[in-house]
Amino acid sequence: MPVLRLLRWSSAHVPAPARRALARLKEHGRAEFRIDQAAWTAEGDLLLTGSRVPQSLVLRHRRTGREVTVPGTAEGVRVPCTRILSFGEEIPLASGEWELRDARWTGRRLPQKRVDGLHVFTPVQRGTRFFLSVAAHHAPDERGPRAQERLQSGHYAGRRALPLLDLVVFDSMSGRAASCNPRAIHDELLRRDLGLDLVWISADGQFAAPPGAEVVLAGSRAHYEVMARARYLVGNVRLPRWFRKREGQTYLQTWHGTPVKHLGFDIAVLPDRREAAFAHIRGDTPQWDYLISPSPYATPILRRAYGFEGEVLEVGYPRNDTLHRPDREARAAAVRARLRLPEDKKVVLYAPTWRDDLRFSGTAQDLALDVADARRALDGDHVLLVRAHRNARKGGGWPRPDGFVRDVTAYPDMADLLLAADVLVTDYSSTMIDFAGTGRPVVVFAPDLDHYRDEVRGLYLDLEEKSPGPLLRTSGDVVAALRAGVEHGAAEDFLAEFCPFDDGDASGRVIEHVFKGM
Repeated sequence: MPVLRLLRWSSAHVPAPARRALARLKEHGRAEFRIDQAAWTAEGDLLLTGSRVPQSLVLRHRRTGREVTVPGTAEGVRVPCTRILSFGEEIPLASGEWELRDARWTGRRLPQKRVDGLHVFTPVQRGTRFFLSVAAHHAPDERGPRAQERLQSGHYAGRRALPLLDLVVFDSMSGRAASCNPRAIHDELLRRDLGLDLVWISADGQFAAPPGAEVVLAGSRAHYEVMARARYLVGNVRLPRWFRKREGQTYLQTWHGTPVKHLGFDIAVLPDRREAAFAHIRGDTPQWDYLISPSPYATPILRRAYGFEGEVLEVGYPRNDTLHRPDREARAAAVRARLRLPEDKKVVLYAPTWRDDLRFSGTAQDLALDVADARRALDGDHVLLVRAHRNARKGGGWPRPDGFVRDVTAYPDMADLLLAADVLVTDYSSTMIDFAGTGRPVVVFAPDLDHYRDEVRGLYLDLEEKSPGPLLRTSGDVVAALRAGVEHGAAEDFLAEFCPFDDGDASGRVIEHVFKGM
């Protein structure tokens, strides 16, 4: 009876923390895990013990919304902070703050922070809520803005006077990944064995070192060292603001997608939120020696958007080589096996891009596709892969993985997912161009086309006039199209304009031009 009376109360009479707890209980249908003790094990796991130990515990990243599930055992719940299983690989928890869902701290004392490799893990209590804070681990003389300024004016400046090394530094997505065009160039350099040392910059130690390479933590003394002495630097966004190219260094800018939405100085909307980025572009672009372009369509746009007057390598995108090489079917089968996808089902990849206005305001991005509707219509013979953009914070509608839907946001390489997919559903992402080159069908799902084009970002590509596949505005239409079967890829004239160099050897053309002296 007391419980029944509680449920009849107006929410106005229930304190906010209790309302959140009730909402979680209603959503997940289980009691809260009462944690009365937390301790670090010899293996570096965070062992949580108490009452109502769950079969599994969900950790949710507060910024991105990503969730990680760890099992409960007879002794409690072990959080293997540096060994989270992700698509068959063990990786550390990403930097940021992770909330323990359906858990309440009832203990008296939290353990101290723990340093493990490139990371520092700190248990945090706010009232009865329990969080795990994860950050990159820097030495004392590397921590904080003042320490970084001293490293830039002292250590970096001094190392610039030393001889250059036969070293290539790769920085993909500002150190957040080891993928995209830089990864394809890395792999080709490794295959050709040109005698170059290969180093990747990592923002927080989240990815393992690619074969034949070492990983250096951003902001460390080693980071300044390699940036000062590398003969080659390869990036796909921008290098740090403090970087100053010296004589003898070569800076290759690969960028990371065919221009579909407005880029750089062409972005006219929300200008007050972009000035810092514009200032960074003005400092970075003059240092580029080469800029890769995927097509004659893209070249003038990239030049104008970034004010680049140097040499453009119009050779295609290295990251797409894997989609067109003779071993692509074998690689696709390996990816499907890694994702544990049924061999007899059609794979649909849904990969919407981010929304600038939502990111600037800190608002979560809802999933536009109605997954429940898709499940009802497609579950028998389809699998749905859902991938959030790295700049998007997950909002409502992001499904929990099951036999029909898989969240592949954390999968390390988009090219693998494109290999595995039979159909791509996207909105304004350049992946539509990458995937169109395979000849497989693309569905352009643009429910907010007018708003995105006119008020959020702006588009180069008039999707109403020129699209790689059907342009649909509602989730119901997308589901119906998938149910009916989208059989045709992009038209030949579309491929000729946007994918003219998709032949599997763009990486080789880049190597032969940029590294010709090796």
